[in-house]
Amino acid sequence: MPTTTNAHGGARTGAGRPPASPGLQRRAAQHAAVAVAALAEVAADPKAPAEARVGAAVALLDAARPPVKG
Repeated sequence: MPTTTNAHGGARTGAGRPPASPGLQRRAAQHAAVAVAALAEVAADPKAPAEARVGAAVALLDAARPPVKG
């Protein structure tokens, strides 16, 4: 991670969230299909509140497309 001499903050060595452990990533990956199925179910449920349906749809779209690099 780069360091800076910016007096108002900026990147600092050792700052930020530590990377996830391989064990945590593996356990999360095991539940990804269930999570996606739950989001799809909420997004398609006409009885679900509109806010929940939109939130689920946005989460699915965010997961399905590559991040936009600006």
